[in-house]
Amino acid sequence: MGLFGSVEMLTMLCSVIRTKLMAVWGGAVGVGLLGLYGVALEMLSTLAEMGLRVSSVRDIARTSGAEADALSRMVRRIGLLLGCVGALATAVFSPLLSLVAFGDASHCWAFIAIGAGVFFSVVRASELAILQGRGLLRRIAVASLVGMPVSLVLAVPMIYFWRADAALPVLMTYVVVLAVMVWLLRVREASPADSQPLSRTLYDARGLLRMGFMLTISAFAVWASGYIIMSFVNQSAGEDAMGYYQAGYTMAVKYVGVVFTALTMEYYPRLSAASAGGVMRTSVMLHHQIRIVLSIVVPAAILMIVLAPIFVKLLYSSEFICVVPLVVMAAPGVVLRGASWCMGFVFLAHGDSRWYVGVELTSCMLCVVLSILGFSMWGLTGIGIAFSVWYLFYTLMVTAAIRYKKHISIRKQTVWGIALSFVGVSALAVAVTFIGS
Repeated sequence: MGLFGSVEMLTMLCSVIRTKLMAVWGGAVGVGLLGLYGVALEMLSTLAEMGLRVSSVRDIARTSGAEADALSRMVRRIGLLLGCVGALATAVFSPLLSLVAFGDASHCWAFIAIGAGVFFSVVRASELAILQGRGLLRRIAVASLVGMPVSLVLAVPMIYFWRADAALPVLMTYVVVLAVMVWLLRVREASPADSQPLSRTLYDARGLLRMGFMLTISAFAVWASGYIIMSFVNQSAGEDAMGYYQAGYTMAVKYVGVVFTALTMEYYPRLSAASAGGVMRTSVMLHHQIRIVLSIVVPAAILMIVLAPIFVKLLYSSEFICVVPLVVMAAPGVVLRGASWCMGFVFLAHGDSRWYVGVELTSCMLCVVLSILGFSMWGLTGIGIAFSVWYLFYTLMVTAAIRYKKHISIRKQTVWGIALSFVGVSALAVAVTFIGS
């Protein structure tokens, strides 16, 4: 957590500076375009990646020597193939993507360029899977520690001279630089490469691709739901509102998400190993992780509520002060997100991707409905309320799912800890919102 917590903090800092500069020089339109293009890139990359990184890490970690080299080459070759297919598909469907996001085909060329970013993202994901599976976590850290500042330095003159039009070039620079850094630090296999045909490679990778396909459905649904919400805000209230929404969403979700990203590197493989020892070991690991996460996210949620106006002005500008209610009302959802995040990994650790996907799809549909209703009724504040209500339902749903399918019950002490944390943070959020109004 210390290693990747530092990496994620640097990533967040660079992201904050990049968004701050875009807010100052490019305005709400620039922030909105940067967010919309970023969501599109993540969504399309997730679809093209086919869950390769998550599905291959565990298999790579179980091998060594020549077998590990062969599996690494297979993952790398599949990654190149998926990247090419993803880039081509993005270019073909670019008119449709532009129509969905902007209501016309005027941004068609922007999505064609995003297709190139999809290729680099998928190739990077395959290399990261190899490094993580082999336990070379320091290389992953170095790639980000060097790549993030370099991409930021290159982005500054773009934003200054091109203003809002720099959104796409800045995003593409970020993707390419990180991909190049990971490629330079990639694993170079000691054993000679084989020359087996592509059809044989695909056949050998059928297990990875099968599980990856199920994970892709889930991940794509997450990004698609975010894309739908942003498009709804854009088309119903304009690009300025979309920019405000993106700023609030980034503060409430992505910045706190660095905690989850840092813990995932170690928690997922550790939980996978514990799951082989039976339900009791899995349960112990799960409850331990929930306590750790709550000890981090509860103070973070309180800081979000109390210091939201200061954070908004510091990270963006006084123009974005209208997003404070969104951030404050989303804080209780952050607490539940931490607890439910720990539970969701139980399905992945057991290789039960179907149940995982079922829960995630239901959750995404609920998220879209609640967010659209919340924005329609209360604007940006409604988005924050919808976020907390969404995670309340999701936590109840995933708790019931792991109890029914995996026979793992959440202990009363843990339930009380989650409930009291959620109620306390919710009360503080309502009080601050009421006093502020």
